Amino acid sequence: MHINYKIHENLARECFINKPVFIYVNKFDEEGLFRFQKDFRKAQKSKQEIIPLIIDSYGGDVYSLFGMISLVKTSSVPVATIIPSKAFSCGAVLASAGTPGKRYISPYGSILVHQISIGEEGKMSEVQSSLDYAEKLNKALLSMLDENCGKEAGFFAKHIKSLANVDFYLKPKEAKKIGLVDHIGIPVLSVEVSQKISLSSK
Repeated sequence: MHINYKIHENLARECFINKPVFIYVNKFDEEGLFRFQKDFRKAQKSKQEIIPLIIDSYGGDVYSLFGMISLVKTSSVPVATIIPSKAFSCGAVLASAGTPGKRYISPYGSILVHQISIGEEGKMSEVQSSLDYAEKLNKALLSMLDENCGKEAGFFAKHIKSLANVDFYLKPKEAKKIGLVDHIGIPVLSVEVSQKISLSSK
């Protein structure tokens, strides 16, 4: 993502104390969630008018995703989600959670939506319990996508079922048509610093 600086000629670029804060999401795990929370707090404290969230991930842990979405959905500052390359699985859901009208994907980007994957061993009852819980998590994720994309409840579940439950890949035009992103193209962040000198009576 490019930054366009517009600085008054009397000011040096070195005068910046707080540079724009970007949040990069590559891994959905405990370490990734910890870094996300730290960067998100930093972005909010910077008082910038928008938080750019850049997603380039193959996916990962659904619980880490829930933690990230909790911050995005309760943010008092608009969050722009940007996909320069790929947003698979958890990455797709996080990308859809951006502020409506501020969700972007590169013309060369890809999105993957699929059901939760689990690998369980043990007694039949234990495996069945894990499968039942995974099904609840799966429904929660697909419901998030339905809501974030402005679709009726069950839209994504039905679509995946119609594909025999295989991975559901989306190219930029398809992602925009389905409501998962709003724009095709990577935005430019503009930073303007001006100098104002005025005269007034006491």
